[in-house]
Amino acid sequence: MSGNTGVIFGGDMLFYVETAADVWTPVAHATSHTLSETAETITRKSKDTGKYPIRKVIGFDWTVKAEALKTYDGYGYHDLKTLYRAGQPIVVKMSGRTAGDGVTELVGDKYEQGTGVITSVESSNAQGEDETFSITIEACGELETKTVTV
Repeated sequence: MSGNTGVIFGGDMLFYVETAADVWTPVAHATSHTLSETAETITRKSKDTGKYPIRKVIGFDWTVKAEALKTYDGYGYHDLKTLYRAGQPIVVKMSGRTAGDGVTELVGDKYEQGTGVITSVESSNAQGEDETFSITIEACGELETKTVTV
């Protein structure tokens, strides 16, 4: 399993929502997404640790923020707002293109997948500009690094 080689072009990485079992739908006209992972730690400091504390990881967290153009068609703002209002966990993945223009993902390529809840939906409607929206998804399960197998 070799996969693609070289530098990953940001425009080839898409943000998908699992809309049915094993059916991945890209967010229409997405312009960017940012994945942040953090570790929760406790700090231990005593006379024995000297000048520097000892930190122990006790948990992990992740957040995805995605931005997109609002469209009349495709999977977008209104679909995600409906999921937000339902308050139920959704499965998302950040991976290469499965079709279309640009580099498509190949067997062996890595991607991120996890379950989270949409915690915010924001719409921007400025005069003279395309309408945009952003969403934030926060973890309610593990973020996994997976490998394309088919």
